[in-house]
Amino acid sequence: FINANTTEEFTYRLNGLQNIVVNMREELLREITGIKDSGVRSIGLFNEYLKTFKTSNDNIIEVFKNINRLRQAYPTHGDNEKGVQEAHQFFNIPYPITNYNEAWVTLLTSYFESLKQCLEIISEET
Repeated sequence: FINANTTEEFTYRLNGLQNIVVNMREELLREITGIKDSGVRSIGLFNEYLKTFKTSNDNIIEVFKNINRLRQAYPTHGDNEKGVQEAHQFFNIPYPITNYNEAWVTLLTSYFESLKQCLEIISEET
């Protein structure tokens, strides 16, 4: 929740957020969903888990996927142009980023809202 005023601060915070998004307990999600295919990773497994609830929200998974795609930009990776551009469009963040703190707040807010939606979906049905 700290500001990201520079490219470096934004990149470090984005890397940290992406780690949180993709480092779910895959073994538990595989057990819950019954999916053994190792090609289906944490976000895909979590998506299948959410689909087991009557109320689901595809936007949650799209936020997670696009945080992951956004991290694929330079300097972390050599610009994966298609995915990175899609992520910028999804979050409505200009490319290239000119206001890193505004972009960071947008990402953090989207992630926080997705977590709230997850909690609501799971709480309603358990």
